[in-house]
Amino acid sequence: MCYNIYGDIMNYQIRKLNINDAESAIQLCSKEYQLHEAKDYAMEHRNWVPTSELLLDENISYGAFIDNRLVGFITMADNFIRLLYVDDDFHGLGIGTSLINEVCSTIDLDYISTCSTLYAHDFYKKLGFVDTHGLVNDERGYVYYPMEKNVRVDVRK
Repeated sequence: MCYNIYGDIMNYQIRKLNINDAESAIQLCSKEYQLHEAKDYAMEHRNWVPTSELLLDENISYGAFIDNRLVGFITMADNFIRLLYVDDDFHGLGIGTSLINEVCSTIDLDYISTCSTLYAHDFYKKLGFVDTHGLVNDERGYVYYPMEKNVRVDVRK
């Protein structure tokens, strides 16, 4: 459950994505990528579009849905967050945090890592992720922060 900007309660459901969700996820990812990330990358990467294979093949993907509309999703490969996108209209409502929490509660992991975009860096820091190498500007033209978070809870403490 979350609240929109008017204070109205909005219920959302989180579930695993399937092949029927792929087109909605690709559209959401493409929209958010163009809004927030493409400008930070080399020209040859500015029109990137994910494939359904990236979302589903050998990855674990969960989506957040409001009234059957996909408003956010996360894609994991092992302990690495490959993709995490939330529709701009739903930023700040806890959906991204809920998606990360869902993955952490369903997969047995000691830590999770990601390569955060400049746009998402503060979001990840608020969730307890730490920079592992500082800002990277790689030879392919990508700019990102490698980050990681310990998710294993030591119950002996």
